[in-house]
Amino acid sequence: MKGQFDWSTIPSPLGMLDKRFQPESSRLPRKKSEVVNLSAREFTDKDLIVQEWMGNGPGRSYTFYYLDTVNLSHNLLLNPDPLVFSTHIFHLDLSNNQLTSLDCLRNILPYLHTLNVAGNRLQKLSPLGEIPCNLDKLNVSGNQLQGNKYETTSILGQLTGLLELDISDNTFDNLGGLSSLGNLTFLNVANVGLQGALGYVLPSLPRLVTFNGRGNPNLQMEPLQVNTELFKETFPTVREMYPLIKTFKVDNFVLEEAPLGHAVGSINDDEN
Repeated sequence: MKGQFDWSTIPSPLGMLDKRFQPESSRLPRKKSEVVNLSAREFTDKDLIVQEWMGNGPGRSYTFYYLDTVNLSHNLLLNPDPLVFSTHIFHLDLSNNQLTSLDCLRNILPYLHTLNVAGNRLQKLSPLGEIPCNLDKLNVSGNQLQGNKYETTSILGQLTGLLELDISDNTFDNLGGLSSLGNLTFLNVANVGLQGALGYVLPSLPRLVTFNGRGNPNLQMEPLQVNTELFKETFPTVREMYPLIKTFKVDNFVLEEAPLGHAVGSINDDEN
């Protein structure tokens, strides 16, 4: 029809990738709901290129233009060009790459709902904390993060919209900075090196349903009461800290929701 733009004249944004990695369809994705799975393709940064277009079409398009969900896990990405990722992406999986920074995501952080960067080489989380975010789910497990460096715990505490957070297999001796995450329903802090009594180390999260604290042998579970002339405090119990909790797992202790809705605690020496 005259006056209507012919999308067939525009090359596929995936066409800038190596031919052997192209999907069967080479058309330009036009719906937000479309998904691309490019996991385990041995992509490096040079495989994700920003391409300039001339003529009457869009002046610039990105590798993942108009895609809602992108999976680039298990590749060899180190520091991709930030313009590769368009602001149409809501769900991004960059797990098991070689990322040392999240600067490549600076342009799209305000738009992401789900971000998985597990299994990379991250030592800090900036620019998270510098840019307003709407993240619902964040997985940063298996990196090189330390809670007392680069304001890591403080940055996580600014992501107040989070529903699910996985920071397992990093280093955090205390999670008090997460007390602002009142919407969390899932928290995984397995193997992070938590130390001290439950009431001091973990924040009170009123909506938490599932907690995994396995692999923290120095986390003290007892609801201790300390009495001295100068100090008196009773540490809260699991139920007091997490009134909605259904599953609470730490070494040798599991709190499960019983069939009738009564919380029960049990010692499980055989469980890891």
